[in-house]
Amino acid sequence: MRNNYLRTSIITTILLSTYCFGVKEKPKEKESIQQIQNRVCSMKIKKDQYRRARGGTSTIYEIHCAACSNPVMYYQKDGPGQLLRCYLNRIMYPKKLEDLHHDPRIKSKKDMPNLNCTTCAQLIGKPMVYKLDNRLAFRMIRGSFFYKKLKTD
Repeated sequence: MRNNYLRTSIITTILLSTYCFGVKEKPKEKESIQQIQNRVCSMKIKKDQYRRARGGTSTIYEIHCAACSNPVMYYQKDGPGQLLRCYLNRIMYPKKLEDLHHDPRIKSKKDMPNLNCTTCAQLIGKPMVYKLDNRLAFRMIRGSFFYKKLKTD
């Protein structure tokens, strides 16, 4: 019991001394949800052939996990209707999901990971290829997510 106390106090002393003397950097603060929302809403909406084919209107959605209510991603949906799939080229945030579209290693749905919540690891979407456009997307699993409208253009 005494060894555990000594070990804990030594580790605490080392951590405090390294933090106080600048050996270890102060951890960066995470962006607040409001800051992320503001940044995403200020981004340019993609206006291309896919948007024109779906009626010319776009909406930015904040997609949340249904189990823990954690924001999973920000997505630009083109046209009316339900959110059935999320195309890789329309994901706006987080950077990890946004970069899947530009990753040269991802050529088919087998190369893509599942879309899981970063907090509770609940499955939210599965990789797919939308045959009409031949685009990679996540097929969203109904009931595993909910979304809020942020901006309409």
